[in-house]
Amino acid sequence: MVMEDLKVWKENFRKLKAYHQKYGSFDVSSEGNDKQLARWVENIRKHPERLPARSYKALVQLGFPFRTSTDWNSMFSKLENFYRKHGHIYIPPDEPALESLFDWTTNQRLSKSVLTAAQIQKLNSIQFDWETRTHKEAQWNEMYRALVDFKKKYGHAKVPQDFEENRALGSWVSRQRSSKTRNILTPERVKLLNKTGFLWKEDILKMREDLWDKRYKELIQYKKTHGHIDRIQVRKDHFQLGLWIETQMKGQGKLSLQRKKKLDAIGFAWEKEDFAEQRWEEMYTQLKAYKTKHGHCQVKQRENFKLAVWLQRNKRDKNKISAEKRKRLEQLSVKWPHELFHETWESMYRELKKFKTEHKHLIVPRTAARLYEWIQTQKRLKAEGRLNKTRDQKLTALGFIWKGEAGAQKLKTWDVMYTRFVAFKKKHGTRYHLKLKEDAELDEWVRLQLHSKGKLSPYKKDKLNAIDFLWDRSGRYWDERWEKMYDALIIFKNKHGHCDVPQKYPANQSLASWVNGQRMKKLSAEKKKKLTAAGFSWKNEIAEKRWQQRIDEFLEYKKSKKPVPHHTPLYSWIYQQRKNFKKLSPDKKAVLQRVKIV
Repeated sequence: MVMEDLKVWKENFRKLKAYHQKYGSFDVSSEGNDKQLARWVENIRKHPERLPARSYKALVQLGFPFRTSTDWNSMFSKLENFYRKHGHIYIPPDEPALESLFDWTTNQRLSKSVLTAAQIQKLNSIQFDWETRTHKEAQWNEMYRALVDFKKKYGHAKVPQDFEENRALGSWVSRQRSSKTRNILTPERVKLLNKTGFLWKEDILKMREDLWDKRYKELIQYKKTHGHIDRIQVRKDHFQLGLWIETQMKGQGKLSLQRKKKLDAIGFAWEKEDFAEQRWEEMYTQLKAYKTKHGHCQVKQRENFKLAVWLQRNKRDKNKISAEKRKRLEQLSVKWPHELFHETWESMYRELKKFKTEHKHLIVPRTAARLYEWIQTQKRLKAEGRLNKTRDQKLTALGFIWKGEAGAQKLKTWDVMYTRFVAFKKKHGTRYHLKLKEDAELDEWVRLQLHSKGKLSPYKKDKLNAIDFLWDRSGRYWDERWEKMYDALIIFKNKHGHCDVPQKYPANQSLASWVNGQRMKKLSAEKKKKLTAAGFSWKNEIAEKRWQQRIDEFLEYKKSKKPVPHHTPLYSWIYQQRKNFKKLSPDKKAVLQRVKIV
C-alpha cells in the first residue's frame, strides 16, 4: 500500500488528470516544472501492488498505463531471456540483481486488465503464470525482503516479536515458525528463509537450552566465588543472573525433573520466604529515610519505583501482613486505602461546596472533569445502594442533585435566568441585545438559547416567543450594532475633531477594531455615504495621511537638527522609502527629494 496522505494522493491524481487533458499523455517528465508529480507517477509505476484497491481502480478508469510501451518491451525481453535459460518464469525474490524483474512480473498479474492483447499474447508465449503470484504472495515476498534488510543491518535473523522499527515483521517471523510446524510452509519458502539464517522452533528451543546451561554454570561459579546463592545478593552483584534465579523459582512447576535435580544439587532455595524478612526490613529502612526527608510517606513511582511498589503491596495486603508490621507502618503515618479514600472524598466535598459558593448552584459542567466525574460516582453509588449514609446526608443537605432530580433543578435555574432576562429586556427595550455585554452571565444564557433553539422544549420556546425574543441576529442585530458603533465614532469625532481612531485605542478598542473593519468590508451605499459625510478616512486616504504625517515628523527632526533615532517607526519608514523609491509615484518621489530623504 502506498503510505501517503489521502489528501496528497487526491491532489496528485487531480494534477495527473489535468496533465493528461493538456498533453494527451501520462508520461510526466522529471525534467519538467512539476518534479514532485513526476516522482509520484514513477513510484506508482514501480509499485502498483502497494496501491489501495480504490486508488488502483481510479487510475485504471482514467486509462493510466502502469508501464510505458518501450519499458514494457525491455522488461519482457529480460523475462524471455530468463525463461530460455531456466525453463520457467518464477523469479526468486531474494536476488538483488533480479529485484526489478520480480516486481515487473508481479505488476503484470495485477495489471492484466489494462494490458493490450499483444502484450498478453507475448506473456502467454513463455507460459506466464497469471494466477500463482496472488496478492498474499506479494505480501509474503515484501516481508521476506524486510527480513533480508534486517539481516543486513543487524547481522542475524532473530527478529524480536515487539521489534519497534517494524512490528509487522516480528509477527510475520513468528507465523513462519508456526506454519512450518503445521507443515503448511512450502519447501521453496523454507529454503529462502534458511538462506537468511532463520531460527525455527527447534532452533529457539536449542538456544533456550544453551542459555539455561550458561546461566546454570554462571550460578555455580558465583557460589564458588561468594560461598552462597542468596537471591537478593546475587541480583545486586549480577542483575541478569538474579532475574534468572527468580524465573526458576516462579516456574518451578514447569521445570523438567532433570533441571530441578541440577539446581537442588547446588543448594538452590525454591521459596522466597527465605529472603522476605530481610527484604522487608531493607525497604522499611528506605521508607523511614524517605519520611525524614519529605515529611510524608506518599512515595511516587517516578521518585523510587521499588519503594513505591513495595509500599503499595503492603497497603493492599494489610490483612495479610503481621500486626507488628502494620503497627510499624502506622507509626510512620502510612495511610491505608480506606483512609486515603476518606481523605479524597472529603477533599472533593469541600471542592463542591466551594463551587456552590461561587456559582450559587450545583450544576457542575463537564469541563470541570475531576469534580464532574466524582459527582457521577456519588450518583452511581446512591443508585446501587452503596453510598455511606453519612455522606448521603451531607450531600443532600448541600442541595445535591440526585439522579432524576437534575431535570427539575435545571428547569428551576432556567426560570430564574428567564425572569432576570425579562427585567433586563424591559430596562433596555428592543435593542436589549446591544447591552448584553454588560452582563456576561446573562449574555452566555442568551447565547445558549440561540445555540439550542432546535432542542428547547415547547415550554421554553413559548415563554421566549411571548416576550419577542430575537432568534435571528443575522440582519437586524448587526444593523443595530453598526448604528451603535457609528454613534460612538461621532462622539470620538466631536472630542478629537477627526474620525481617524488609532488602531490601538485603550479608551474603546472595540471602536478601533470596528473602524478598521469598515475600511476592509464591502459596505452598503447608505453606510458608505454616512461615514464619508462624517469625514471618515478610507483605506487609501488613511495611508496617504500617515505618509504625510511621517514627512512632517521627519521635518521636525530636520528643523531641530537632530538625527532620526535608530529602531524607531520613523527610521524604519525612511528605510522603506529609500528601498522602494523606484516603485513610488512621481509626486512622492518629488517630495522625498525635496526634503532630502533620498
